[in-house]
Amino acid sequence: MIRTYTQGERPESDRELFCAVGQALADAAIHKDLGMAVTSRPGDVWHVAVAKGGALEGFAVTRPLKSGKAAHVRFLYADKQHRNVRDSLLQAVIKLARKKKLKSLSTRDRANSMVWQRFDFSVVTEPQKRRGEFVRWMLILENPS
Repeated sequence: MIRTYTQGERPESDRELFCAVGQALADAAIHKDLGMAVTSRPGDVWHVAVAKGGALEGFAVTRPLKSGKAAHVRFLYADKQHRNVRDSLLQAVIKLARKKKLKSLSTRDRANSMVWQRFDFSVVTEPQKRRGEFVRWMLILENPS
């Protein structure tokens, strides 16, 4: 099941959110996999995948841009055993972006990351050799008027 939270929206939902993802936020292995520590601020949208027993399977954190017309996918995580969970999280992010009539989604990730390619994101910058070859990926959302 994927639950969606907007950080800072309500104290009760923030408690539920951080109870669900708490340990993952301090996990060095997750930070290494993502290429950085997980950070967040009020207004960020979290998609959290939990198993039937409530165990965390993965999460995505998306930050709306100031323009209100686009968002940046800051983190997309599920361990390597749960590729389908990562795909489901990204599908949920894209679905919400379309519902909000955003024009685009972008992220920074390694140039060889396959998940973005599977969902039709395109590389829009050259690799930068800072802690791996990170590039900017972008998905243009075609929302009918």
